Amino acid sequence: MGSPPRASVHDAAHWDQRYADPARVPFVAPEPVVTDVIADVVTDVVAGVPGACGTALDIACGEGRHAVWLAEQGWRVTAIDFSAAGIATGRALGAAHGVDVEWVVGDVRTWRPAAAYDLVLTCFVHLEEQTLRSVRSWLAPGGHLVLVSHGAGPGGPGPRFRTTVAAMRERAGDLEVLECREVAGEAERSSRILLHARRPA
Repeated sequence: MGSPPRASVHDAAHWDQRYADPARVPFVAPEPVVTDVIADVVTDVVAGVPGACGTALDIACGEGRHAVWLAEQGWRVTAIDFSAAGIATGRALGAAHGVDVEWVVGDVRTWRPAAAYDLVLTCFVHLEEQTLRSVRSWLAPGGHLVLVSHGAGPGGPGPRFRTTVAAMRERAGDLEVLECREVAGEAERSSRILLHARRPA
């Protein structure tokens, strides 16, 4: 009798097992490239008005570090991931930080939002073009899309999950590209490729 099939990184079961590992230390701090670009988004969306950041969607939020950080900045956040274990960790992190986030266990490939968003964030998530096309349509007029992926460098995942600046720029589709660049990684980490695009108002 053969061995059971190994869980894929595209399966919720894989991530449930990973997030539930008692030896795992969850990431709680947001990626610096995310915090830097969101500061620019806030300036554009609300013209510097404190506490009026708008609505944000964190796709494949994992353990919720970016969703919680966004909520702390004043965004009204929805966070979705297909891992119930990841969402449970994010919910606990949000409670510990005293912020409200709408946590959703769901698959972004089939899930549909009830309304458009001022900001959509995906960090280290490879979305197929069909799904990405849907994601771009979830932006409100003037809304911002922020994608962060792995680039070159010694750390990070295998080649399948890495990208380049040129390839990332194409993921903007019909959106206006505000910024697309490579950010150097720290020691033993891959670089980050950032795309910041906007739907015309």
